[in-house]
Amino acid sequence: MTIVTFSQQVNYKAKLKIMRYLLFWLTISLMVINCKEKENLTTSKEIEKLGESPQSFTLVHDKAVKLETRNGAIITIEPNTFEFSDGMSPDKTIHLDVKEVYQKSEMILDNLTTTSDGRLLESLGMIFMEASSEGKQLKLKSNKSISVSIPNKNGIYNGELFYGEKTDSVLNWKYAGTTRDITEVVEIVIPKSDRRNAIKRTTYKYIDGVKEFVSDTTFIIKGDYASNVILSIGIDSAIGMPQNTYEFQIENLGWINCDRFVEVQEKVDFTIKLENHSDPVGYLVFSSINSVMPVYFDKNGKAMLSNLPKDYNVDLLVIDKIKDDMMWVKKPLKIRSDNEMVLKTSKISKEKLKAAIKALDKSK
Repeated sequence: MTIVTFSQQVNYKAKLKIMRYLLFWLTISLMVINCKEKENLTTSKEIEKLGESPQSFTLVHDKAVKLETRNGAIITIEPNTFEFSDGMSPDKTIHLDVKEVYQKSEMILDNLTTTSDGRLLESLGMIFMEASSEGKQLKLKSNKSISVSIPNKNGIYNGELFYGEKTDSVLNWKYAGTTRDITEVVEIVIPKSDRRNAIKRTTYKYIDGVKEFVSDTTFIIKGDYASNVILSIGIDSAIGMPQNTYEFQIENLGWINCDRFVEVQEKVDFTIKLENHSDPVGYLVFSSINSVMPVYFDKNGKAMLSNLPKDYNVDLLVIDKIKDDMMWVKKPLKIRSDNEMVLKTSKISKEKLKAAIKALDKSK
């Protein structure tokens, strides 16, 4: 028979009390940590949570593969393209995450803009790629590249490759190289005339996708004839038509962007001041071009914007998080030198905020 003494009962009660005490404080600690995590989530992170998840692919390391994304991009990868940071090649399954951005709303929801060292760009499409194996990040081997074909959804000429370079949480687009002058030489023989022997002329036409397009639909030959005669030959009408895709050889993973520079004739400055603010994030969303410029606020809620393209129609969008509430304000305007405004954000649900951002794609 087991005999429980009085001292054992006291010890049991004391231990139970200590356990309850520890459990209470453990619960409080977890609640505090959880609250801190919520408080530390920046406005930019809150916006990114509203965006779409990346598309995932599974690859075999020693086999070639051609992938088609949900939005029509084609990614071609040769065998043994990846390696770990220590130079070792993976021998297990490779996981590739791909995110595509074509619309202005998608840029905002991924905290992306279209500027290169302060110069305005127009985007044809952005793609993010990240590869891993066995839970470790991969990179491309120095002698390898990935072919990426981006659909030209907006029918824009002169798209060129830019790589995303992140500095202080801001992504800047860096031009990937120099412009290549690709010229096709076409010789056309004009049939023999009863007034003069035929002559041969050479004309030049630029292949789609080059920085500058110079292409005539006809050229004219004049000469000394018994009577005035003008001979005209038609050049391939397809020349000068926008291409359906842009294809690049990618040498680094991360963000890439197919862009062209927007030439601005006249630039102006203006100022924005917020009445209420905590951690504001701002954007200038252009109506007529596929472009988004960032707006940076100081600790006093003031933004001084410079070198803006004059007379462009934009939506000025400001998003903020004050305590646990999402706040926003949107103001349509035409960029002029006299733009100087004071704005106040108001509360909005995350669902309505996402819908309002999506609606920016339709604004003209």
